[in-house]
Amino acid sequence: MDHKPYEIPHAINRINVTLPEEVLKRYIGKYALDADYTKVFTIRLENGKLYAAENNEEKTELNPDTETTFFDDPHSKDGYIFTLNHETGKYDLTIISTGLKLTTKRLPS
Repeated sequence: MDHKPYEIPHAINRINVTLPEEVLKRYIGKYALDADYTKVFTIRLENGKLYAAENNEEKTELNPDTETTFFDDPHSKDGYIFTLNHETGKYDLTIISTGLKLTTKRLPS
């Protein structure tokens, strides 16, 4: 292994929890990717579930596994993390995709 850090693969099985709509409503909005403001993610609440769509393309259901973390594939480490921005009082979004952390800022409504 040449003395480099490594991780032993293990099965991932994230479990969906139920959150009240009052919690889910905190995350509704548009979020622009910090690295590319032309990439805008829209988070919507439909029938008690959150959905994300990049640049108004096909939507993806977001399943909560905690109050602030969500996933679309229960067998992946990828996901969506909402973090309260204390300056704005609203939530920002970090997207974990293939191990990369993509930060966003919430756009004004």
